[in-house]
Amino acid sequence: RFQKVALNAAKQSKRVAIPLLHPMTELSKVLKNIDPKGIHLFPSLNGHPQHIKEVLHKASVDSTITIFIGPEGDFTPEEVRMAQESNCIPVSLGSSVLKVETAAIVTVGFVRLLLKG
Repeated sequence: RFQKVALNAAKQSKRVAIPLLHPMTELSKVLKNIDPKGIHLFPSLNGHPQHIKEVLHKASVDSTITIFIGPEGDFTPEEVRMAQESNCIPVSLGSSVLKVETAAIVTVGFVRLLLKG
């Protein structure tokens, strides 16, 4: 269902590339299979992560970007630790606490604005 929504949204906005959405999967399984050359954004309220714009300013347009969106209430400190050990970068989306669906849209918006143009 989500992939169909992504396809229709891509058509509506005249995008060439269709975002690839994966089904919900255990975080530990996903972390084992991420691209070692990519940039893996991990928005979180835990700790004091860098703002997403600081991370994206260091990226190139050709970078593969993975975005992790956590559950309502945020990732646990253990999940953040596991992500960091897998080369994910905890990022802040700003001072507001966002709902899950809003965090996803905001994160993609930052990537489009700051990196993809």
